[in-house]
Amino acid sequence: MKNLDSVSKIISILSGFDKYYLYCVDPGAYNCMRYIYDALIQTNVEVSWIAEGWCKSNIMEKEETIQWHEFEQMMSCLPSRANICLLLGSQNCFKKTHHAIGFCNLHNITNFFLLDHWLNYAEHFFDFETKTSFLPTKIGVMDETSRDGIEDSLVTTPSGQRPEIYIVGHPKMEASVKTIQNISLYEIGSYRKMIGAKNKKLYLFLLEPVYKDFALNEVGEPLLGYTEYTILKYFFSNYSVLNTKVIIKPHPRQDIDELLQFLETNISQSLYDYTVDMEHDLEFLISIADEVVGMTTVALIFALKAGKKIRSIQVGRNEYARQLSNKYFENNLTV
Repeated sequence: MKNLDSVSKIISILSGFDKYYLYCVDPGAYNCMRYIYDALIQTNVEVSWIAEGWCKSNIMEKEETIQWHEFEQMMSCLPSRANICLLLGSQNCFKKTHHAIGFCNLHNITNFFLLDHWLNYAEHFFDFETKTSFLPTKIGVMDETSRDGIEDSLVTTPSGQRPEIYIVGHPKMEASVKTIQNISLYEIGSYRKMIGAKNKKLYLFLLEPVYKDFALNEVGEPLLGYTEYTILKYFFSNYSVLNTKVIIKPHPRQDIDELLQFLETNISQSLYDYTVDMEHDLEFLISIADEVVGMTTVALIFALKAGKKIRSIQVGRNEYARQLSNKYFENNLTV
């Protein structure tokens, strides 16, 4: 099977190693790197996963045939002078990224960081507590916007080290857009009819764990000025009116019990026609929707690239939250 264009670019940049380690923690990283894994396997080189957090518990521990390690295990068994390359995916625990890059640089291991979103450019590579830079050998970014964000935020090390930056695209986005655009009108129409949305405006609300990731500030207010729960309240009060139906798609790291409790308490199904969908693929749900709404999830950009109308709702956001936005959201923004 032909590789995705983004994957082919990454493979060409990283050719020539005897073994590759793919380090992923969060869902976004895994969803990009699994395409790279499949492509590398086809080239008959040795490939292993390094998995922690969500990726470990939700993917690797359920796949008996996949070879994987935790990072500390990998570090302890590396042969000296090994011709290896470490691919790092983005994760929310920046200190783990710093630790991995620092280890690789100390041991002269080529490391390639694949950015899969349009924020936290500096945080991935700079420890603000110790004022220390952790710069990978190479960085792969999605487009010119993310390249400019990286270049503007990098803090050069005392030795003058600067990573090579490549625009490679986004493997998951590329694959998702193709999938969305290939879903037949018949399949879309049949499912909309089945769920009672044949003649209704159908919204897809893409959640992300804002409350879990950012929580509250020292005075008990949302750190961004909003959470997914304040945005859900706003959305249902302003957009979910007569002759509309809403499908809510939780993020893979969403606290489902907390979400369902919130909806039961605050969003009455006797007043609003909505359902929580944990069964269907993201791409299918995007394909059937008339409009896709959310906050700042990258999946909104998948929908936009597939030709869907999107809306980024960031009502109540503060200056910190504004800095986490990007041009795709700003051009389709409700505040």
